[in-house]
Amino acid sequence: PTLIQSGAIVLVVLAIMLYFSVWMTLVLFAGVVLMFFVAKRFGGGSARYFVKQQRSVADTEGFVQEMMNGQKVVKVFNHEAASQADFDKLNEQLYQNSYRANAYANMLGPIIMNVGNILYVLVVTMGCALLVSGSYNLSFNALLHAADPDRTRMAVSVVVTFLSMTKQFTGNINQVSQQINSVVMAMAGAERIFTLMDEQPEADAGYVTLVNARMNPDGSVTEVAEHTGHWAWKHPHTADGTVTYTPLRGDVRLSDVTFGYDPEKPVLHDVTVYAEPGQKVAFVGATGAGKTTITNLINRFYDIADGKIRYDGININKIKKSDLRRSLGIVLQDTNLFAGT
Repeated sequence: PTLIQSGAIVLVVLAIMLYFSVWMTLVLFAGVVLMFFVAKRFGGGSARYFVKQQRSVADTEGFVQEMMNGQKVVKVFNHEAASQADFDKLNEQLYQNSYRANAYANMLGPIIMNVGNILYVLVVTMGCALLVSGSYNLSFNALLHAADPDRTRMAVSVVVTFLSMTKQFTGNINQVSQQINSVVMAMAGAERIFTLMDEQPEADAGYVTLVNARMNPDGSVTEVAEHTGHWAWKHPHTADGTVTYTPLRGDVRLSDVTFGYDPEKPVLHDVTVYAEPGQKVAFVGATGAGKTTITNLINRFYDIADGKIRYDGININKIKKSDLRRSLGIVLQDTNLFAGT
């Protein structure tokens, strides 16, 4: 509301100024252009560092949460000093970004105010020069009363009125610039929300489904409606219209899999591993080696960049995500227990 109010006052005052004197309004325009240049320069710097500040806050809070959740592991491996050094680095980056963001924001107001004071002096000088010289005062007032010589020359009453409006005009410009800072801070905080809102819905082109099945004595599989304790993959083939059933066994194979959360920074490169039905497999490695990532890929929480992942011989891209995840059990590192579990 303050931004709209200040903007409306600026427009009204500008119209009144043009009515009284075009020459002095042009002087004021020159100052306003300088004000907007300063606002763009410092407002742009403020916006840039406020965005960096929000990212630094997210990095720092994420690091703190990770260390708090894994403090036992940190203790066991005597990693306290290294963790503190990593935190100090993130905290210093947050300090630098916050310092620059607030420095730009806090400098903008005083600079705009001083430019307004200089502009006030220039308008006084211009008005006095027109008064002393008795020059023609180009204005809408003069055009409307061209027959009256007193209305076409600069008068003391016009200069005094114009100076009052100059103060009001620059004051509201200053308020607008201060509101811009608030808008910049809000936009910096909302960027992550807008990014989330712009995310495309998860696509699922799978057509292989998990169904209840009965195992026949001859080894064939029949789909049934009732629960039998046996499951099978129902795989329709569009080429010939046939449907095949593959018993759910739990054979998982990754072949030449490449993946990265950031396409430019692959986490897994040409990884080939397998787990046969009933086999127990453990992934052991340092934090960030890709252990959880492999689990996420098997559940298709992310899609791989290259390679194949097959479940019971079926490419998991062909399996409907809901059925794929229904056939798997997963316990993540952050375990949350609720009443009744």
